[in-house]
Amino acid sequence: MPIITLGIGPQSGTTPQQRGGISGETVVVDLRGKYYERSVRKAQFVAFALAQTLTMYSAGSNAYTGLQLYNQSVNTNLLLNKVAVQVSVTSATMTGILLTYGFQGVGVAPTSQTAATASISGLLGAAKPAAGLPLTAGTFVNQAANIWPLIHNTAAINTVGIDYFNIDFEDMFIIPPGFYIALGAQGAASAASAVTAGIAWEEVTVPFI
Repeated sequence: MPIITLGIGPQSGTTPQQRGGISGETVVVDLRGKYYERSVRKAQFVAFALAQTLTMYSAGSNAYTGLQLYNQSVNTNLLLNKVAVQVSVTSATMTGILLTYGFQGVGVAPTSQTAATASISGLLGAAKPAAGLPLTAGTFVNQAANIWPLIHNTAAINTVGIDYFNIDFEDMFIIPPGFYIALGAQGAASAASAVTAGIAWEEVTVPFI
């Protein structure tokens, strides 16, 4: 097995020596943003839902409006990396927004669908997502369960301006085939057309399925 000599400290020239840290580790520098490779490979996608009435997350409910993402593939995982929400109309009784998930079934499309306002590739002009189906309305076979709080909301926030929140999940949640995620209101549904939201994900083919 060959021995690789690592250089300690800054390197110069067009063919610098591979860098190492003082503990013997290899030092790697990102030359571009962390989503560059995903986008240039046409695997990164975003969806946008403009001015939606966000339904309340509650037991026994499986019809949602707002923003949902269903994995309609049979061999591709959706890696959730970003969610953004804002509340632009006073919604005094909506105390928060939650991220929820559920199982719809592989190849079982939600009914009463309304497409997301926009859905595009991270590489602008490339094909739209093949596996992820983003919606602003849909009725699902099984109700969603709450998995993560996104924002706290009060009447005061929405009276004085728009409450905007963006979170990077860094692929912590993986949406397998047949599963879906949805944004859900906490406490009560939002006011009409109060919530604008966005979601970003990577599509990764799963081998040996």
